[in-house]
Amino acid sequence: GDLDAFGTEGVGSEPNADMVWARNDGGGQFTVIPGIAEGDGDFVQGATAGAFGDTERLRVLISWHEAGKGIQSFSPVVGEESTRRWDYEVIIDESQDEDLSSPDVDGDGDLDVMMGTMWLPNRPGGSPTVTLHQPATGTPDRHRSVDMDGDGDIDVVVSYEDSQNGRVAWYEQGDNPEDPWTEHPIGDVTLGLSMDVGDIDRDGDIDVVVGEHSTTDPNSMSLLLFENGGDSRSWLRGRISTGDEHHDATVLVDLDGDNDLDIASLGWTHGRVVVFENPGV
Repeated sequence: GDLDAFGTEGVGSEPNADMVWARNDGGGQFTVIPGIAEGDGDFVQGATAGAFGDTERLRVLISWHEAGKGIQSFSPVVGEESTRRWDYEVIIDESQDEDLSSPDVDGDGDLDVMMGTMWLPNRPGGSPTVTLHQPATGTPDRHRSVDMDGDGDIDVVVSYEDSQNGRVAWYEQGDNPEDPWTEHPIGDVTLGLSMDVGDIDRDGDIDVVVGEHSTTDPNSMSLLLFENGGDSRSWLRGRISTGDEHHDATVLVDLDGDNDLDIASLGWTHGRVVVFENPGV
């Protein structure tokens, strides 16, 4: 298969819940199909796709910046996948209104929904959300579902939306994923609204990159690297760059084909895509 794109007709943070589908012809040329469904929200903060519930049917799940909108599902109408008709429903009223991912949290062979410090088990007939950690301050913004300690189950790295006590931490899943998870602090940040994880120094463990955000003092914001000491308990903090604020971006990707991870990012207050090339080790 090829990769399509799904989103709203809005530009940036413009409130718009009219969904469009950019259909790939297999050669990288896209046909934009508008009016496939109408959601309920302002602008998208999280999205993930997969087969959820008791069906193998593709669903695109969306969370909105606007509170109280839950997690919403969009899926092609069965038998009419090539048309502009998509089904819409709210799968759960509860949401953390930020990032979404779809790992198999409980290891039962299907996709669950991770929200940050809460997750939604995938069970026939639905199920309530599970709180893995209750933060004292701030709310989770970006997260990555990844096995941080190499024990074969899913952990989660979370950056928080807090300008005073902002932080990034990872949460270790124990024997029962529905019990509280163990918090492991990584470092302090200012509004960690951009975050990604990967083996930046190619030493076999997972490092963390966080882009800070501020609309009042964007030039003081930094792109930070937290280098894993090898056990995911000790971290070396480094500053990659200062002068660009970052918003819902900061992606690790090998842009120049030299087999290491570079960084691409963007911000809220500027229209630039900024790229940072990994010099290698």
